[in-house]
Amino acid sequence: MVSACDYNKSSSNNNVVTFWIADSPYSADPLDYDAFSHHIAFSSVNAGLVTNYSFGKYTGIIAKEWESSADHKIWRFVIRKNIKFGNGDLIKPKDVADSWNRLALILKRRGSQSGFFEKIEGFDLLERNGYISGISFDDNQITLHFLEAMPGLLDIISFGLYSVVHHSCYDNTGKWIDPRKTVASGAYMIKKWDDNSLVLELREDFPPELRHSKPLRKVEIIWSPEKRLSSDIISGNSRESIPSDKYSYYGEAESRIAYIRCQSWSHRDSPLHNKSLRKQLRALFYTYLEKSGFNPTRSFFPLAIKEVHEMKDVGRIGKNLFLSPQYIIKYRPYMAEVSPLDEFTSKAIKLALKDVGLNMELVNTPKRIMAEEFSPDLAYYHNDIVSIVTGILIDSPESDIRFMFKSKEGIRLPDPTGQILKVINKSPIDVQRVNEILWDDAIIWPVTHLSIGLWGQKDLDFSRVNTIIPPTAIHLIGWK
Repeated sequence: MVSACDYNKSSSNNNVVTFWIADSPYSADPLDYDAFSHHIAFSSVNAGLVTNYSFGKYTGIIAKEWESSADHKIWRFVIRKNIKFGNGDLIKPKDVADSWNRLALILKRRGSQSGFFEKIEGFDLLERNGYISGISFDDNQITLHFLEAMPGLLDIISFGLYSVVHHSCYDNTGKWIDPRKTVASGAYMIKKWDDNSLVLELREDFPPELRHSKPLRKVEIIWSPEKRLSSDIISGNSRESIPSDKYSYYGEAESRIAYIRCQSWSHRDSPLHNKSLRKQLRALFYTYLEKSGFNPTRSFFPLAIKEVHEMKDVGRIGKNLFLSPQYIIKYRPYMAEVSPLDEFTSKAIKLALKDVGLNMELVNTPKRIMAEEFSPDLAYYHNDIVSIVTGILIDSPESDIRFMFKSKEGIRLPDPTGQILKVINKSPIDVQRVNEILWDDAIIWPVTHLSIGLWGQKDLDFSRVNTIIPPTAIHLIGWK
């Protein structure tokens, strides 16, 4: 570990800062950004127009400045003249438009609603034209024309899905060419990527005013459990104990949602297809959690959101022999980033299943496969039950809620009856009503709300990082 007084020395000899995460990244494509490991790995590699990762304000990265019309239907972003891709090409307004048209075309073909593109003028004609007429540009700026007011646009486009990428990274159909390669638009470039680690190196040509004044020159992102406690920065959460007194915790508000999801609920051969059984299992699950000393929440949405409150248990608790005990429930536990939840949840699920005559098998399918199985009506599921953590902006949750249900790039929460879509298509959203429908469907079992953050060695400086959201922007972390 390098001390603050050794900063200049570390700059010259490229000392490596190790950054431990719980799961390996698998794609540099912004379309795959929703995986939390990708937030950390690529938030400082693929840059957007603006970021909300900076403490106290929105900060332009590719955009130098911006303005909106009084009704928030027209937004203009002036692009910096001195910002380049990692290959030396200047980032121009056309690159922003090309990146976004590529995203929009893929999302439309998937039937995915992002809460952004479908609100831009001309989106309905995208397939015919190959571009959205409401995204225009000249040599200096890019302009967006919306069908409705978009006062929260800066938060939306701060999300890594909307990063600007070089046209050489995808083919003429929009398909990403190599999952492990990207031409950096942010402060760091990928130096090395193998099965054990991802090495990022600071770009010396990146505008210094946009990153920490004493930056981390080289960062090795690792995911081996054995290396967790020897790392300089550790991805963690507010429920775990301090790794050692060498670390300080930097975390968001408790806006993270840890929950259980019944993946195979739509599969007729799965016991989880039975709604009454799901409710019974959920009631048993909560009973065993409480017996072990863990106090679960009974609300999917954080209680800090206005008018949200917990539900009452609905489900008959008692032993009930399931008719097909030969069916083995495959359970994928939480990743290590939300330990120590596993020691409670795995045991409680196993005991609940046993009470209804079912056995459980722990599986460790890759996160990519787990995410693919968020879709209903698949012929086969590697996972029957999975543990997941997601997040939401407590102060302005509506955009996140719509993304959770309408986008096919995120967690794709289930809505088997279509009732939730009717609620979220109105504004303002009745968040508690969504909570109630989720609870009645019993596919999602809330566990707790927590803060996701970073444990950092004490000579590292996190003062520029926004802790309202997960602090994952490496270019804003440096030496004290």
